[in-house]
Amino acid sequence: MLVIKKIPWYPLALILGAMYVVIGLIAGAFFLLATLARGEGIVAGVLYFLFSPILYGVIGFIGGAILAALYNLLAPRIGGIHLEVEQTDS
Repeated sequence: MLVIKKIPWYPLALILGAMYVVIGLIAGAFFLLATLARGEGIVAGVLYFLFSPILYGVIGFIGGAILAALYNLLAPRIGGIHLEVEQTDS
């Protein structure tokens, strides 16, 4: 059994930021399609589509840094995440 004792904040923040950029692209595309279907607020839809990936990415990066810091603070007191791994021959 392996235990995660510490999570480096920067790699976690980067991966969560990148994941949230993708989520922002998807959300922006849905919002843009909704505004185009209604025929009103097209400028707002385009602006949301352009800026939502950036905003989501920044929020994901900051959230990842905060989560890593909280984990590193609490893991020594509570116990880290226990992983059960198995090595295969392939």
